[in-house]
Amino acid sequence: LNSFAGNARFLSIAAYLGAAGVAAAVALTCQYGFSVTPDVLAAWSKLPLFTSPSQFFESSGVVTLLFAMHFAIFPIERAMRDREGFSQVVAKATWFTAAANVAFGCLGFGFFGEDTQSVVLDNITSGTTTELVR
Repeated sequence: LNSFAGNARFLSIAAYLGAAGVAAAVALTCQYGFSVTPDVLAAWSKLPLFTSPSQFFESSGVVTLLFAMHFAIFPIERAMRDREGFSQVVAKATWFTAAANVAFGCLGFGFFGEDTQSVVLDNITSGTTTELVR
């Protein structure tokens, strides 16, 4: 697989497949979540404002993983033909990623409450669609 790392076409296909997988997981989670918790706003009002310190530190690995794209930034920059706007692209992508993660995290917490698993697909009843998305 390492031989494919320098192949832009392979990386492009892999990126599209990865994005499609994430989009499918988000869609499935939202569909399931709204079916079991139709009034997410009311569910949020019943949740605590802050978590316990132990729960906070248990989630630190997942939070770090959400932003673990940093290992790929420099190789991507080196592979670009036009590097002039790279820092702006990275800044926009990071802010978009952060906003999407916060929004999805809030939805997941509203759907599943304090029982939310760090891998949100673990909250969904197992079935054929869930297994395909995983």
